[in-house]
Amino acid sequence: MRTIPLVNGSGALVDDADFDWLSQWQWRAHKLKTITVAVRYQTNGPIVYMHRAVLAMLSGGRVCHLDGDGLNNQRANLRLATQSEVKGHAGLYKNNTSGFKGVWWNKRQQKWQAGIRVHRKLYHLGFFERAEDAAAAYWNAAQRYFGEFARAA
Repeated sequence: MRTIPLVNGSGALVDDADFDWLSQWQWRAHKLKTITVAVRYQTNGPIVYMHRAVLAMLSGGRVCHLDGDGLNNQRANLRLATQSEVKGHAGLYKNNTSGFKGVWWNKRQQKWQAGIRVHRKLYHLGFFERAEDAAAAYWNAAQRYFGEFARAA
């Protein structure tokens, strides 16, 4: 395992076998909704994501980081996934106020509401007195829909 330095001072982990090839370009950290990843910008071209380059996937498909760290681009930490599986594995959004994935306060009902989005469709999981109970309902649904890609936070 080696670290490729990024322009902003942080670094991305890669396997020894990928280090020399990836080091020929200048990489930088790029913040997405729930994760920071390593990217490089091309003149008159699309953004190249390091994790996609490692798996030689310059277009199509999705890649999921097993440990949730977008800067850990070791092959053992990367796997192919559908868009729905990637969303299921994502962490909490910045605007989350409950502290639990898939849980929010419903003002009208005056209760915690749980829901899960699968293939762009939102499924209502119920209303709960406690946020922890709503989180448990989300976790059960996440395991059913996302299997090994399920992530609670």
